[in-house]
Amino acid sequence: MAQTRFLYEVLIRGTKDGQIAGAHQVWAQSITDDVTGADLGVVLGPATVLNPADVKSLIDASFVGLSNQIAALQADKRELSSQLDAVQQALSEALQT
Repeated sequence: MAQTRFLYEVLIRGTKDGQIAGAHQVWAQSITDDVTGADLGVVLGPATVLNPADVKSLIDASFVGLSNQIAALQADKRELSSQLDAVQQALSEALQT
């Protein structure tokens, strides 16, 4: 069996003010049958802590801006969903009369 190690995940946790709160990485092993070449699966390793200073370069100012934009869009979605629920309720009540 052949095994290939690869970076599976890097997770970076942030704070509401755009700072890095923590980070970790997970490496994985892909296992392949030598004869058939069939993929036999992937085994995830444990999460290991990364130094936030080491991953800071992965996140620049544009990330913080995008993160804030995503939060604003999610808030808009919640508000629109609430409005849609109210309209659907009013329509349902109007149709029952």
